[in-house]
Amino acid sequence: YGAVEFVQTDAARVSLLSDTPKPYEKYAMHNRVILPNTKWLKYWDLLVFIALVWTATGTVYDVMIISARERSELMSFPFRTLTLDAIFLTDTVLTCFRAYRTRNGRGRLITDLKTIQTHYIYSR
Repeated sequence: YGAVEFVQTDAARVSLLSDTPKPYEKYAMHNRVILPNTKWLKYWDLLVFIALVWTATGTVYDVMIISARERSELMSFPFRTLTLDAIFLTDTVLTCFRAYRTRNGRGRLITDLKTIQTHYIYSR
């Protein structure tokens, strides 16, 4: 990768590597902002996608194909509907805490909580 040589001891090399800042490290979670590289956020987005697919397909089937009598006999219908509502409501709240990148050419990461919430509330 390069012609850089390390002439340091192993302890100094480990210390040097541990002091290296990680991506987004300067944007700590102290201001309750959810960063785009958060590991659990990828799983959350997948869950929301599955909920959207279910809403587009499964709910249509439930409403159009299953009769009202059969639906009242299925105890899972209200549970599924409430679960989907809870997922979408939680996603809406989480969106107000998610850092985003600006649309101008530089794509700067916005991590100020007030700016993020103003951006999403007023759809700027």
